[in-house]
Amino acid sequence: IKMDLQFVRNVLRDPKDLAIVAGTLTSARLLEIESVAEGVESPEHAVVLMKLGCDTAQGFGISRPMPAADLPAWCAAYRPDPLLAEWSTRTWSRRQIALLAHLMEHHRQSSCLYRQVEGRMEAGPGESSPLGKWIGETGKDSFGNRPAYLLAARLWKEHLSLGTEIGDLLEKGRFEEAERLLPQHREIDEGLIRTLEELGQGSGV
Repeated sequence: IKMDLQFVRNVLRDPKDLAIVAGTLTSARLLEIESVAEGVESPEHAVVLMKLGCDTAQGFGISRPMPAADLPAWCAAYRPDPLLAEWSTRTWSRRQIALLAHLMEHHRQSSCLYRQVEGRMEAGPGESSPLGKWIGETGKDSFGNRPAYLLAARLWKEHLSLGTEIGDLLEKGRFEEAERLLPQHREIDEGLIRTLEELGQGSGV
């Protein structure tokens, strides 16, 4: 079964596309058919597909098209993104796969911000965050009284506030000041991911 890129590339942001991809992969496993996903544009996409049980992936996040003669050298030099190795050994409840998708989109957005700061580039237009919506709505309804959720909600507010401050500094060209805030932002981000991972694994009670 080959899944079209129009569904795969939106799995981090569109719950309907995520449901279509997850359902297709479940069907492929039950029918013992190999699954292939087109349109894998980032390591974050690959993590979600890996956790859903996709067999094979293709897309610009792995490589651009190349002449056949270049393939042996590319294969010899290819190294998977560290994010894949990091998440390959982590358990994750399939019931919380939407949270994982939001978390990967959050990781992608944070990585983009860090590249802007380190490259001393002006901040681009802000993107809405599916993770923020999850924390404010679905997560609150599902886990509202759990300590892990309450901690995640607090860390999210801190992440948002500091990220906005960094973005404002980039717009004003105050790159050194923005760079000084990065360690604090990374620390908040890492804490947020660890805390949400507890919920995704079914703990955090």
